[in-house]
Amino acid sequence: MKENILLLATTFALLSPSLTARIISPDGSAYTSISANYELRSGYEAENLFDQYLLAGQDAGDGNDAGRAWAGNETSPSAVIEFELDAVHDVDAIVYAQRQYLSYVENDKFAAVDIWASETTAFSSTTAPSQAAQVTNLSLRTDLTDKFQLYRLPTTIRGKYFRLEFKRALNATGIAGGTELRLVENLTSASSEIISPDGSLYTSVQANSELNGNYVASNLFDQNLNPGDDPGSNSDAGRAWAIGSGSTATLSFQLDRVYQVESLLYSQRQYNASNSSDKARRVEIWTDTSSPLTTQPNRLPDATLSLDPFSSDLFLEYALPTSLNGRYFFLKFYSYGGGLMGGTELRFFGSSGEGDAQPRIMGLRRDSANNHLDLSLKVPAPASYKLQYATDLSANNWTDLPNGSFVAEFADIDFRDTHAATVAPADGKAFYRVIEN
Repeated sequence: MKENILLLATTFALLSPSLTARIISPDGSAYTSISANYELRSGYEAENLFDQYLLAGQDAGDGNDAGRAWAGNETSPSAVIEFELDAVHDVDAIVYAQRQYLSYVENDKFAAVDIWASETTAFSSTTAPSQAAQVTNLSLRTDLTDKFQLYRLPTTIRGKYFRLEFKRALNATGIAGGTELRLVENLTSASSEIISPDGSLYTSVQANSELNGNYVASNLFDQNLNPGDDPGSNSDAGRAWAIGSGSTATLSFQLDRVYQVESLLYSQRQYNASNSSDKARRVEIWTDTSSPLTTQPNRLPDATLSLDPFSSDLFLEYALPTSLNGRYFFLKFYSYGGGLMGGTELRFFGSSGEGDAQPRIMGLRRDSANNHLDLSLKVPAPASYKLQYATDLSANNWTDLPNGSFVAEFADIDFRDTHAATVAPADGKAFYRVIEN
């Protein structure tokens, strides 16, 4: 039997095959000294962010979130949470569930978060730190109701004490808040880097709209920048892409081979630095490993990101909720309206796709009410795998699930273990692995 094994526990999900990511304290008990600068009223305390045991990708509950969510206030553009952990951790991601009360996009949800970390000194939820945040404007999805979503950080941060400042979308109404929050460790990839810094590997670039010959889409790939760089002056003619009209725009391109993409690097238009009218507020991303994407695919996007409209044209990194494998890409941008939306530079951050020959976990959810496990996998084709479980790793005693064998005829497989009752031990810890025959 080959040693190509993918292992997961019911305490985490959304992993790449070479990683061993772990949600820090899934039940929330290691998060203490919790405080917030705003709490709507009794029943919406900050401690509610750490009171449910969830898997990444799981839905936190129904629409009535009183007693199980944190909410800020109606007028402040941001709200702060601070807490401490049981020990110092190297944090690579957060898992966060938005408020559910209103399902309308952006009304009761935060669009981005800044994060501070310290190994020795506690933060205050009411006093701004003297040092800059280690992570700024990490985009949060506002279209997932209260799904427990994983967000990769652009860099690993180390600390025992943490401060998170959540920021609302521009002109958003409602009372923003969250349902659950955890930190994640061991999610980094040492081989990741900017894919083609000079832009030469981004080819077959097409947009559905270009303002004129000075604002073509290929301008997005003509400068060699580092994250945080400013690409140039206010006059962006000849160095930026801009659309002729409308509130949406599409862009397609391809790379020279398959890559595992972890982040988007994007620089907004600079022309109107004082407002967001010429800047994108959101982007949806589709990808394919084998076929060009010249029109919008008839399926949900593989990733959605909120973009910062206040950064002029700084080259900022937006971490994807989970890594994407692809060579061909289709992006749809949404504007705030009132201007000629566009961008200055665009790159992906990631690594070459050698890992595609291994299965990859896309999602895991145990449904206790219906007594089954839902497992979504991405596996190479054609090949045969089987799903096994164990309740004690020290014994190295793996058992095939009764319906745990399948043939990987397609790139994506949804597998349902209908025998979960025989798998779940008394302590609630079950481990699964996908192994190649």
